[in-house]
Amino acid sequence: FQWEKLDPALAMHVAVGTSLAAMVPLALRSLISHMQHHVPFFPIYKKMAPGIFVGVIAGGVLAHFVHSRVLEITFGIFAIVMGIMLLRQRHSTKQTNLPGVLGLSLAGGFVGIISGMLGVAGSAFSVPFLTHRGVRMHVAVVVSVAIAMTVSIVGAITFYLTGMHVSGLPHWSLGYIYL
Repeated sequence: FQWEKLDPALAMHVAVGTSLAAMVPLALRSLISHMQHHVPFFPIYKKMAPGIFVGVIAGGVLAHFVHSRVLEITFGIFAIVMGIMLLRQRHSTKQTNLPGVLGLSLAGGFVGIISGMLGVAGSAFSVPFLTHRGVRMHVAVVVSVAIAMTVSIVGAITFYLTGMHVSGLPHWSLGYIYL
């Protein structure tokens, strides 16, 4: 967006909205592909879904009111923390059970807020959380893809709506989504 001469105060918002919109066809294709293998992901996903919906909307609305530079710094911190976590990741043999509906919905809310605010799919949080809680990896991955599908659709709609009346967006924009 630096080459588009986009107002720096809007650049990160447009980047996040565009990222979320771009994820829709990718997540849809991936979810369709995974569903052909009949992996039993839906019982876990449906317990996380309410939190994801609310979290993504809250994250998108919050992002609208946060300065672009703050979003950039937050995204940078997120990337550094995720990198450190990946480097320090230890495989634990201790597994615990999944929490109940409230616990999974709260976990979904956390994933949703971060994903909706920063334009990420949420796999960085959901897969480690689920596998640590005893969910088999291939099930956790499909749950993560379903979460990405939800995040991308709900997030793109949120960034469209919150950016609808913002002035200074580039031509070919739908809200904060740059076509």
